[in-house]
Parts: sequence; C-alpha cells; structure tokens
Amino acid sequence: MTEEYVTVRSTSNVSADVHPLPLRQSERTRLVFIPTLVDNENDPQSPVKATFAYQKKKTEDAWEAETAINLASLHSGEGVKLALSAEETAKLYMYLQALYDLHDARGIRNGRRRYLLVDTEKPMAQALEKLQSSSSAESISAAFDWFAAQDEDVLTKYFKSSPGEVLSSLDKALGISRIERFIERAKALMSSDNESAWQTLLQEENWAVSQVFADPVVIVGEKVYVGGKDYTRKKGNEADFLYRREISDDCLIVEIKTPKTPLLYTKKEYRNRVYNIDKELAGATQQIRQYSYSLSESYRQIADQDDPEFRAFAPRLLLIIGSSSSLENVTQKRSFEFYRKNQHDVQIITFDELIRKAEALLDLLSSSPDTSSEPTRMINFNSY
Repeated sequence: MTEEYVTVRSTSNVSADVHPLPLRQSERTRLVFIPTLVDNENDPQSPVKATFAYQKKKTEDAWEAETAINLASLHSGEGVKLALSAEETAKLYMYLQALYDLHDARGIRNGRRRYLLVDTEKPMAQALEKLQSSSSAESISAAFDWFAAQDEDVLTKYFKSSPGEVLSSLDKALGISRIERFIERAKALMSSDNESAWQTLLQEENWAVSQVFADPVVIVGEKVYVGGKDYTRKKGNEADFLYRREISDDCLIVEIKTPKTPLLYTKKEYRNRVYNIDKELAGATQQIRQYSYSLSESYRQIADQDDPEFRAFAPRLLLIIGSSSSLENVTQKRSFEFYRKNQHDVQIITFDELIRKAEALLDLLSSSPDTSSEPTRMINFNSY
C-alpha cells in the first residue's frame, strides 16, 4: 500500500470525510475510493460509507470533483462494469480495515487529524521506522499518535525487547519535549493569579515537584483532606497536593499559592535594612504546618487500612509561593532568605525557581551525550 497516512476531517459530531484513496491512477485517469466515517445508530458495526469515482482530465488540469452517472438512464440489457485487479482489491481491503479499526478505537473526533497507516503484521516496526527516518513534524506526530492509541501492555512488551539505542533516543526526546512543554505553560502562568490553573499544571506534570528534592515522589491526590474537622464536622484541612516518596512511602504535603502572592511587606523597611514578611507568606507557612499536624493526628485511622497509599512518619512540607522577581534589591532578597532558611520544617520555593529547576534539568538532558545514530527530534503527541 503506497499511502502512508489517513487524513480525517470531521463534518459533524457523527460524521467525517476521509481523504480519497487512489486505487488506480495514470497521468490522465484515475479510479478513487472515497470513504466517509459515520456513527451508525442503526448498525454500529458498520461505520464506513463509500463512493467510487472514475475521473478523467487533461494532463495540465487538476482532478475535478466526481460527476455521477445516472444509472437509472440505463436501458434494458445495459450495465456498467467496474473491475478491480487483485492488487487494487487488496489495497481497498487494507484501507477499509484501517478505517474500521480507526473508528473502533477513536470514533468521530472533532477537527482535522492525520493518522499513520501501518501493516497489522508489523505495526511497531513501521511506526519506529517512521520516527527514525522522517524529518517531517507531521509524520513524527502521526507516528506518536498511533503509539498513544495502543494498549499499554503491548507497548511495554515491545519496547522491552527493542534495541537500546531506540529506547534511548525515544526516552530523551520524550523527556525533553515534556520539560519544554512544562516550562512553556508555567511561564505563561507567571502573570496569572489563577491558583487552580497552577494546580492543574502541577497535577498533569507532577514530576516537576520531584525536581525540588533529591529523590522521586509520586502524587497520591490533589485537594486532599488531611484531618482537622471539629465536632460539627466542619473546619477540615485540605492540602493542595499530597505526594508519596518512592523510597520510604513517607508523605509530602504541598501547598501552592500564585506567583502574584507577595513575599514581603515592601512599602517601607521594618527596621534599618530589614523588611517584614508579608502576611500571605507568614499565613501560608503556618497553614501548611497545620496540615501536617492534622494529618499526623488523623493518620492512625488511615494506618488501620490493610495497605495505606502512604505513610506519615515525618511528613515533609513544601510551599510554592510568589516570585523572586518581586524582590527588587539585595536588602529584600536577604530578608526573604533569612526567613525561609529558618523554616527548618517547611521548604519554601518561588514559582520562578521551580521553572529554573526545570530549565536546569532541560539543559542537562539537552547536553548529555546521545548514543543513537539518528538525531533526536522533538515532537507533539497529538495528531494535527
């Protein structure tokens, strides 16, 4: 099959046009198969409608839209014969099979998308070959879109037996693209006072918090209840994130504010060359301590479970707040450093420092030796 891609463009919520497949083509004539994907309520197992068109043109002209022949005008004893060679029939069969599989896996998706066509006998090899050989962003994007649609266990089994240089190249490209995506999104939010937007970002890119520490952490949940309700069942404490350290299963409580949260009261110096801590920073520091206390008090009930998701031996506390760019001079920077360095139980970092940690990791990955023979290319997982 010579075509490498299927291009699909939605025409409604229940239908999509598919790029025609030339079954037979010369300089002036061609026979094309024109499919349409549909959500067929009457027969869900039949999602493909089809039209065949035989077209003729002058050499210099473009292919025109097909014009239907009125079969009702045929006289008795007349008919129209359209024969396909064995190769053309096989080509049509493979295309139809790909369309049925595509609809079964994805249904009708909005927009215009491009999918990689692969041989069902060796799909992984073809997808990897496309990644290694193509310099087209669209080609690489389509290949990765195909990978993303596959069963996780199948991918794991295949990659386990793949050559080391293939995995190294893919792993590096994925790591770099993910970090770049986080940095781009985080920088766009630096001028925002939307705390929920940051919560969404850190939930989707939860690896970013691991960069603050020397060991990996895994997210347990967001907006997590950590105890503290009184006898009226009110006044409970809810931390923004709860993480589990992979080495010890001990927990990490994360509280976030926004980059716009002030760090110091900067309208005037408190004393000679000293600035006072802003009430928002002081309050957030006490707030996360309260979360830790409440969790420790409530943990005994959680620990009664057969296999709790985390432990609360000595919870670590991380507060992400404000931006260091709000500190305008050395005196202000020193006042802030004096405060956070003396918070022995609470680690405080600013949002721009979190971004800089990601940038440092990106520099490390980008400058590390590449053992593969092919250049690493950054791609987007989504089909375009």
